[in-house]
Amino acid sequence: MDKKVVILNDDLGTIALGFSRAGYGIKAIYIDEKEKGSIKVYKDNWNEQIFEVNWSEYRISDMEDADIYAGKIRFVGFSSAGRGNRKVENISQDVVKALEILNFKRPKEFMFRCNRISDRDESFRHFCTGVKTLGYQIGFNTVDINYLTGLPVKEKEYFIYGSLIKTDFNLKLLKETDSLNHMVKDIIEKDHIDDEWYYRLTPRYRIHIEGVVFPKVLCWNNNQYEEVEYVSWNPRMIPLVAVDNEVRKITHREVARLKGIPDNYYLDVSSKSWLYQKLMYSSNVLAIQQIASIFSDRRDFPIFENREVSKGLKFETIIQSYLKIKEVSLLDTGMGEGISADFRFTKETETFTLILKIYSGNTGIEKRIISACEKIMSNNFSDNSKVILVVGNVVKKETKKIAKEIYNVDIWDVENLLWMFEEFPQIISDFISILSFSVENIIPQEPDLEVFSKQAKKLYDSELQEALRKIEPGKEDAAKYEKLCIDIL
Repeated sequence: MDKKVVILNDDLGTIALGFSRAGYGIKAIYIDEKEKGSIKVYKDNWNEQIFEVNWSEYRISDMEDADIYAGKIRFVGFSSAGRGNRKVENISQDVVKALEILNFKRPKEFMFRCNRISDRDESFRHFCTGVKTLGYQIGFNTVDINYLTGLPVKEKEYFIYGSLIKTDFNLKLLKETDSLNHMVKDIIEKDHIDDEWYYRLTPRYRIHIEGVVFPKVLCWNNNQYEEVEYVSWNPRMIPLVAVDNEVRKITHREVARLKGIPDNYYLDVSSKSWLYQKLMYSSNVLAIQQIASIFSDRRDFPIFENREVSKGLKFETIIQSYLKIKEVSLLDTGMGEGISADFRFTKETETFTLILKIYSGNTGIEKRIISACEKIMSNNFSDNSKVILVVGNVVKKETKKIAKEIYNVDIWDVENLLWMFEEFPQIISDFISILSFSVENIIPQEPDLEVFSKQAKKLYDSELQEALRKIEPGKEDAAKYEKLCIDIL
């Protein structure tokens, strides 16, 4: 790949890591000269050009050119000042400098991770107006890190991005990765940590747990530490790890793993409080990698092809086409904390929620299915709808049984979808085309929960015969004849 990126104000290099893993060349890295700890991290890990700059004095004209500029930007909406805590609107220096850079360098694209997105924020509105004036088409999105990466964290990141090339690109097209869902126990160290500092807990950290024989993580919530499935960040009340009847602070390396940072990425832990804060507020490498891949794959911004993201989108389109034919009343999907619904609809007096999953192969997907069911159960859909997990893979009967009996989730897998799509040749053809395995030996099966009645094949055949009989010879009905032949085939 010949695309280059310039990195701006990326404290620990996680944005640079994400773009590098997506195949980008790092053209240059610019970091505030006051960020001595971050500069050391870069020098320990990167061979690229690293520029330590004083942004108030640095000449933008001296910056390197690249296809895309990426980094962090902080929007500041209000400050309290004077008597009565009068609120004063102000524009952050990050926004002023970012607009100056984009105006002078005019990269084709930009992507900034930001602290928040709100149209009530004067800085945010000022930035959006500014980049639109420069000719950029912009978008912004909130990314659920657990949903996107499978890492066991309760975390969201905010992004604003833009392009000088007219396109309909949108980070909302990001779908769940095809990677395995990670469990907390897969991330934390099983053995005793050599650095005893992690075991020295002040009274506010101290907690007693009896009989802990396997790793678990505790996070500060409601003025106490509680066992959690998804880790949340608090640089003041550090998450704790309980293992082998010992309780300690989560290590910096464990936090780094939860941020997608590889173990060979060197982090000097001599300034522990500083590093905790920087790690917890850093971007997730795996999320950045996916976003960077969307930028790189677009070329001149065609629809995303040849990636798992594309497969997920096509799967969603196929299901949507099927629902449209069945003439259901689609409802707003909403968004839960654990997992989002892809489709919700009513049929007669019942409401159904569909959640879509598709993986590259059928091997070892049972854990992913159960993990998805756990998220569904924790979502607590408020309308008491029947939840159906629609999976573009083969799911074992035993797994379907567990999903139904324990989580009250019905599953439609490849066998069921082939049965449901059988009367619609174009849909079944599109569906088979996105699968990475053969369906030759898969026998279509009627789903346990049948929502839609299937038209009898004999009736469908007779309809085709009648339609063929009605077509008149000549050019006028040629297009109808061609379409009908495709349906018959």
